[in-house]
Amino acid sequence: MKILFSYILILANIALAAQNSSLKLSSSDSIPFFLMLGGQKINPSSSTVVQADSLNSGKIPLDIMLNDSVTHLSFSVQLKPNHLHTYELMKIGSEFQLLPLSVSQKAETVANTGAVNSKDQKESASNISEPIANDSIPMPGYSGPVGCKELCSEADVALLLKSMSDLFFEKEKFQKAKNFILANCLTTSQLADILNVFDLEDRKLDLAILSLDHVYDIGHFLQLADEFRMATSRSELEKAFNNRLVREN
Repeated sequence: MKILFSYILILANIALAAQNSSLKLSSSDSIPFFLMLGGQKINPSSSTVVQADSLNSGKIPLDIMLNDSVTHLSFSVQLKPNHLHTYELMKIGSEFQLLPLSVSQKAETVANTGAVNSKDQKESASNISEPIANDSIPMPGYSGPVGCKELCSEADVALLLKSMSDLFFEKEKFQKAKNFILANCLTTSQLADILNVFDLEDRKLDLAILSLDHVYDIGHFLQLADEFRMATSRSELEKAFNNRLVREN
């Protein structure tokens, strides 16, 4: 009987986790919108930020209706069990894109008590760990230390670069790149592509240093020194990398 109860409890926890995904959407241009799931409006009045909870995990279709009642957008997103997924609706050129910003793990729901920790816990990428298998975006030939999990896709990086190219001011590009880096896990190659958008050495250096906890193949990190012309910048990059190693040890 005890074994049977434990088995039922495990199944209940799995079922709860599968239905405990959350989706949060925001509009980069502060354009109010309606979020629709399964044909039902999630927000009764238009808003620039909308969150839907208690969703099933897996691939789900969604529709967005802008406040003009004319623009109707359709997308699909992949939700992980017991995670909060944050996306940003952005107009790139003449088209709207739904850009992933972050994925954070929610506190576990305990089936036998119903207790839920109300504070979401951001997935940590601060520790250098053993290489982590990633079936969606493998890195053939790399067997060094890993600095973060859940590699960002090339398509997402391409969308970021496209959106940055549409911005005029360097400060806006920097903020866009900073937010993206802090919300994702990148390869050194992807990071180099982002750094190449900037002409100012200081901007590139700041982005490279803040990305230290968001690089998958952290063993390749110092290869980014090739992106800098000044010896002082390369020295600062190496110093920041060494400080990270000391901090983790």
